[in-house]
Amino acid sequence: TMLSAARLGDARAVVGLVAGGDPFKATLGQGMIAIKRGPPTGAAATLSGTPEGIAAVVYGGVPVGQAEADGLIAVEGSRAVAAWFATLFPLPSKAGSA
Repeated sequence: TMLSAARLGDARAVVGLVAGGDPFKATLGQGMIAIKRGPPTGAAATLSGTPEGIAAVVYGGVPVGQAEADGLIAVEGSRAVAAWFATLFPLPSKAGSA
């Protein structure tokens, strides 16, 4: 994954992802993420949608609220945690850009 350990810092969280109906549990902590297939029990927030909808938020920079309003994703639990989670995966700069 493209997780930014610097952005994660010392934070710990459990976030659920339901991509195309397939549930996953993402456990974040110690600068790392572990993702396992299965129900996201104990998640502070769960993002559900198509894989493309979730990618639009996590990698494409579409704000969580906008993605919800546009029907790309649904969020259960803390929208603040969902929005924070989406900031943890910055894409690298394009070649030739600074």
